[in-house]
Amino acid sequence: MPEDLDRHTLNALSKAKDACINSVLNCAEADRAEISWAVNRLYRDITGADCPEIKIAEGPLSAKVEVEARVNVVSDSHRRKNLNDAIFKYVIASAEDCLNHLRQVAPEGRFTHLQNMVFRDLNARISRACADPVRNRLLALSMLPDKHAHRPSVSPSWGDIDWVRFYEICEDCCGWKFPLPPGFSEFLNAGGMLLYTFDDFACAVLAPTSIALNDSFELHGDEVPAISWADGTALFFHNGVAVPQKLVEQPDEVTREEIMAEANAEVRRCYREILGSERFGTLLGLVVIDEGKDRFGYDLTLYRTEKKDKLAGNFIQFAGVTCPSTGRRYFLCVPPHIKSAREAVAWSFGKTAENYRPEIET
Repeated sequence: MPEDLDRHTLNALSKAKDACINSVLNCAEADRAEISWAVNRLYRDITGADCPEIKIAEGPLSAKVEVEARVNVVSDSHRRKNLNDAIFKYVIASAEDCLNHLRQVAPEGRFTHLQNMVFRDLNARISRACADPVRNRLLALSMLPDKHAHRPSVSPSWGDIDWVRFYEICEDCCGWKFPLPPGFSEFLNAGGMLLYTFDDFACAVLAPTSIALNDSFELHGDEVPAISWADGTALFFHNGVAVPQKLVEQPDEVTREEIMAEANAEVRRCYREILGSERFGTLLGLVVIDEGKDRFGYDLTLYRTEKKDKLAGNFIQFAGVTCPSTGRRYFLCVPPHIKSAREAVAWSFGKTAENYRPEIET
């Protein structure tokens, strides 16, 4: 059993983790030859032979074209399903083997520390921040034909970067040898994002060419896609929430109908944040319900939409307030039971109109 990790090794682990995160987020150029080698190695491990034909797509849209062109003439779905199941079991077995091996070789008390120090950052900054939202968004948009191929979480994919790189980092820094399958790990390290496998061909999707995150490591792009590929595929996110392209690139052209037609409450919130409360309220056609003054003499206004919101089943109300320190006007969304402007402001501070007596308002 190895002795406890020294400070030099811990520093090396930390540096390797940061280098891995930067490498993924900076979108290093993919190595197509290495990707092809990795796919063939994976097929040899599963089927005993190289993949008959490998297509490399520069992004999800290109992959959709490649796969749909082939699945229309592929009839042996039973064999294709068996290949998917075999790869899935292969991936799961590899992850479990690595985990069991780490438990055996990690010094006493260091197993959890290694997970907290290295893996959790890789998971939060790469897999959870990028892989999961991207997979869900692509499937929601029906860009990828998962009816015929793997869902991204089954085959080698971005969703596996965190645990694969975690074991590779531990291997390099600590000298521990892990049972990582070469084809599986090399596919990700060479710049592959998704792999669609069939009995007679495979389609590898390259990783994105650009990724934009906010300070909380959520996908976020101001006036630009949060993530994009060389084939023109682009996804738009606002602080981790998938939003329409128009809202990010052409917010001045957003209409009232588009806002009211949005059924997702989180996306509706993003509309308000990006457009600004005042324009958001103007587009919704707000009418004044009540008016008053705050202790600084600024206007307090309670607004309500002219029509009931289909999603909420009621009128949407906003309180128009002014920040005394900046003079900026804000619209605060308040519940439909609020009857006065003062009650609306009090509610925003968790109080009633009767017991709201601020010394300083912010």
